Amino acid sequence: MMELGRIVAGGWTYQITAADLVMLAKACHWEGGTRPAATLWTYASRLYARRARSETLADLVRAHSQPLNPRWHRTGEFCRPGGAYEHGHECRASSLARRDEAQAQTWEQIPVTARTLAERFVGARVANPAPGAVDFAAEGLDGDTTTGFLRKNAGSRVVLRAGNLYLATAISRRWPRDLVTVQSGGRIAAADPGSPAGGLLVLAAVVLVAAAGARLMT
Repeated sequence: MMELGRIVAGGWTYQITAADLVMLAKACHWEGGTRPAATLWTYASRLYARRARSETLADLVRAHSQPLNPRWHRTGEFCRPGGAYEHGHECRASSLARRDEAQAQTWEQIPVTARTLAERFVGARVANPAPGAVDFAAEGLDGDTTTGFLRKNAGSRVVLRAGNLYLATAISRRWPRDLVTVQSGGRIAAADPGSPAGGLLVLAAVVLVAAAGARLMT
């Protein structure tokens, strides 16, 4: 049995569970992007940022990831007959079929690349390519929710553009780069030395996101 590490940030510690591992592997597969490690680390940092809520990592991933969130499935409150987005692009047939598959997928059915990355992450063998990121959005989708998020959250920035846009808030941008770590078997995984420092990209974040037409994940 593989060792499940802990997320550690300052004096706060969270023990990763087998249920968390499954949801992380699903997120690796379904959330796309060219740096899925950034997705896993964003969820770890987001859990720390929301630590007062006492939620599990699996619950956080399920609520944040549209493919995995039951509220966005064909019988969920958003897409069911009479739901708020029933006739919107968010509830088109192809998206609903994709969410059906994501919901039903077992550990063995998750692609081995996603399972392996998730296992390496919980074993403290993956560096953080997006320190400070606590949210992310997919590029190339309709709408400007990400632009709105940045405008409403003063000081927020895009810290990594890698298929997805990884976002830091004014607060998380001020965190030490190695505040959030994963620890397992005497190993400590933290920020990738080559990752952007301080949550700042050369391009202005709002202009970048508006050009991309990105939409924040729910």
